[in-house]
Amino acid sequence: MKIVFTALLGLFCLNDLYAQIQKGNGILSGTVSVAYDRQTRPFSTILNTGPTSVQTNWMPALAITAGRFWKDNWLAGVSLSGSLTRNQQNLESNTDRTYPNTFYSIFVTPFIRRYWQVGSVYVFGGVGVSVSTSGSRRSYFDSDGQLKESGERTKTMGIAPRVEAGINYLVSSRLGIQLLASTNSLPLSTAGLSAGLVYWTGPGRMSNAQEQRDNPQTNAGKWVLEGGFSVTNQQTNQDAGGGITAYQSRTNVCSFSPSIGYFIGKNKLIGVSIPIAYSGNHLTSTNASASKDMQWTVGVVPYFQHYWLPTQLTPYTRIEAGYMHYTSEDYSGFSVNGAVRVGLAYMIGQRFILETSLAGASVSYRASGRSDRPGDAKTWNGGVSAGLTGNFALRYVL
Repeated sequence: MKIVFTALLGLFCLNDLYAQIQKGNGILSGTVSVAYDRQTRPFSTILNTGPTSVQTNWMPALAITAGRFWKDNWLAGVSLSGSLTRNQQNLESNTDRTYPNTFYSIFVTPFIRRYWQVGSVYVFGGVGVSVSTSGSRRSYFDSDGQLKESGERTKTMGIAPRVEAGINYLVSSRLGIQLLASTNSLPLSTAGLSAGLVYWTGPGRMSNAQEQRDNPQTNAGKWVLEGGFSVTNQQTNQDAGGGITAYQSRTNVCSFSPSIGYFIGKNKLIGVSIPIAYSGNHLTSTNASASKDMQWTVGVVPYFQHYWLPTQLTPYTRIEAGYMHYTSEDYSGFSVNGAVRVGLAYMIGQRFILETSLAGASVSYRASGRSDRPGDAKTWNGGVSAGLTGNFALRYVL
């Protein structure tokens, strides 16, 4: 197994003196994913057609960016992304009443970039044109009760300019971390900010193994800390005129997900995450009494992670499983999930590990319903994904 990972890592760790932004080199990044979910829930609002509805969704998606330096420092490329959602709804006891729906979107963006080398990083700016199309095909029953498959269709097309600026930091001669800001107008804003990995291509390269090192972060007996938190608040007012508020909605969402791990052996990490979340919604209206809804979520996610090579940039595998419990005044539920991931870890100094996932597969099951009827709605989710994504995680080693 270690031989396989060493060969794969060689693709990312070529060491030569050929400048990255010379003519003939290029870049490649992107992701591909497929997700599926199936939900069953009561359909009591429709009489005489069965107690349960079934809804399924297939959701493939693709995003690829490729470019080539046609002259020193100047790169021409194209970004292509698309997604498709195939949705089908029917009543479990009457499969003749089936509603198939399709939603799609496609974006094609040719661009030109100018690169500058600034110390150990590459800074670039670029312009392009984004051409997009999206649409849907919906089914419905007409006044005679006949199903009209794809009877309602919509289609939208658009063209917009694209302005971008970014930074590339190379962790090897092949693999770089990219921070990109993009917009369709000036000035640039953080709304279009993204991060990810970029694979650099080019001729005349020789493959050399990475220099081995001890990586004290992964020694047995080390403790690892990570986690995150977020707080959001949203308020919506609807005025009735004369300075009177007819309707007001306030929503507060807080989440906290501490995680701790322990190296039981060299490169072998076990740990647990404890996600906690709170959501509160307060409604007031001049025509009705005020109402409140609060939901708490608490979970536990144990995991095992293995780092494969004694090098600064090393592959890792991670296996995890989790349980979540949801509760509110008139609602409760739970979910169980499992996932397997393969990624890259970059050792920073002696205390930090920067990681990103390259591929993964996951499955989950969720049951929820009213407090007096738990399990009314049941949902299965599954998915696989692969690519040079931007889902970075930073670990601190004690």
